Amino acid sequence: NGWSCSFNGDDEAVINGKVYEIYRGYESGSRGNYGIKCREKEVER
Repeated sequence: NGWSCSFNGDDEAVINGKVYEIYRGYESGSRGNYGIKCREKEVER
């Protein structure tokens, strides 16, 4: 989709200019699928 994505380390990603936290873990009820999720990080301005 043309978005840029870069990783600033093991727990942070920048997607389309926004900083996201990465957190890994098993979802309950997902049949054991291991996922990496990103959520928008609160940026102090």
